[in-house]
Amino acid sequence: MEYYSGKHHLKRVGEVISNKTNEVCICEDTDSESYYMLWIVKDRTLARTLLEVFHKESETPLYLEIFALNENTAFVFPYTRERSLFRFLGGELLTQKEQEKVWRQLVETCMASDIPYAILFQLLRQRRLQIQPQGEITFSYALDLRNFQAESTEGDCASMCAEIILELMEISGSGDTRLKRILQSKCGEEESYCSFGELFQDIISNSKAFKSQKSEERVWKKISEAIKGSKDKIWKVVAVFCLILVVIAVIILLSQFIYGEIPLLRLFQNSFQTIGTENLVQ
Repeated sequence: MEYYSGKHHLKRVGEVISNKTNEVCICEDTDSESYYMLWIVKDRTLARTLLEVFHKESETPLYLEIFALNENTAFVFPYTRERSLFRFLGGELLTQKEQEKVWRQLVETCMASDIPYAILFQLLRQRRLQIQPQGEITFSYALDLRNFQAESTEGDCASMCAEIILELMEISGSGDTRLKRILQSKCGEEESYCSFGELFQDIISNSKAFKSQKSEERVWKKISEAIKGSKDKIWKVVAVFCLILVVIAVIILLSQFIYGEIPLLRLFQNSFQTIGTENLVQ
């Protein structure tokens, strides 16, 4: 099946999702041979809601292009090769420090993203998380839109992100007990996160690797202060020694000016002309 969007000539090469509300498929641009992800939204009310969401929170919409497809609305999104974060962590042996780096990267990616919260919440809820070969965390836009919630907030996204981190802890079989308890308490009904900043603060404040790094920084700071203190003492001794030399030089110059000679040199003048009772001067 082929689609003409106006900018692209898309050839359908794979189907990801298909239901009464929407379809998601992978398409190849026959002109550029680039790949794109295509949403085909069948529900007209949902299509209008999506447009409102896309343009409400960002001046630049998340999709690359939109076009009418018979009675449906089609959205074109960028596509990257699927590399699931969950499968990656399940098959890799990572150190505690590397795992905590992934958790922080996930939160940082969400914080820096321009994705509307309603879309971001669905990406997180459906676990559409990818990790690229270079370590960058990205999203796959293969979303099932049947339970789309336009009113999702940053707090909803942050709490869902905390749930994902708990799942990643279970997959890797590690995680700080204190951090796990805090995340579990914030994922309950009574208490939840209000922002990604709050979640990020909990992670770095209760991270073993972060604390270890801070401890190392404190140790090196003390060493550097000790070295600096020693240098200060050495420079003080050198300064005093130089001051004494300056005073001696001034005294010598004044003596030369007043007496025409340097009195200190009298101690050595004619000192070897007489040894005992014998005069060496003939």
